[in-house]
Amino acid sequence: MCGAVTIPGDHSIDPRRVTGALISVLGDDIIRARVTGLHKAAGRTVGVELDDGTRLTADQVIVAAGASCNDIAGVPTLPLRQVWGEVIRLRAPKALDPLLTRTIRGLVNARPVYIVPRPDGELVLGATSREDGRSGTNAGGVHQLLRDAERLVPAVLDCEITYITTRARPGSPDDVPIIGRIDPGCVVSTGFFRHGILLAPLGAGLTADLATRADTAWVPPGSLAAVGPDRFDSEHPPAEPQDAQQHTVSIQQPAGSHP
Repeated sequence: MCGAVTIPGDHSIDPRRVTGALISVLGDDIIRARVTGLHKAAGRTVGVELDDGTRLTADQVIVAAGASCNDIAGVPTLPLRQVWGEVIRLRAPKALDPLLTRTIRGLVNARPVYIVPRPDGELVLGATSREDGRSGTNAGGVHQLLRDAERLVPAVLDCEITYITTRARPGSPDDVPIIGRIDPGCVVSTGFFRHGILLAPLGAGLTADLATRADTAWVPPGSLAAVGPDRFDSEHPPAEPQDAQQHTVSIQQPAGSHP
């Protein structure tokens, strides 16, 4: 038994192109180096230390290192877990190009799978999820993706594999982002799980407003507590303004979204 539904308003975005555009805008302001720790003074973050010992000072520091936030010295231990997964990039032979013109999402034996066409003819197939701590590409995961994709689009097996990505997504205990201030000079933004690119506008906007101490009234009441890093501290639950205590916010992650 099978079925399908067409969703004309469903769109996709290429994270690589988004990242490339951001890098282009920032230009020479980017420093490509590994941050090993936060530099603090009187309980306040005042900069970061790089792996070569260099210290950079800043009025505000944003820790947005995904699943590696806890590898940075000085960052309070965050309840993050690494959710590993594989994504396969394919290219259809000229005889079948374009194989797809819109995103295909499906469930095969209760496993979500998606195939996303890119403007250059490439197809993105994803994505597996595993929490086994292994950073290498899992053969079973690749097999599963190809097998499930074949059920949706049989011609996928006629395509050429051009690249396989294996990365760790940052998951929180409730799979909701962790965004908030950890000291007067530092804001953390992580825990986006499988939905980093989809939640990027919300996450980036809220993180930037917190770092600059701008007005965050644009988010629904209760949102700051819902994503705050201290929400997991049962002994010291986050305080809310009196008028916000009457509201609750349930943040639901979109199903079958991109890694």
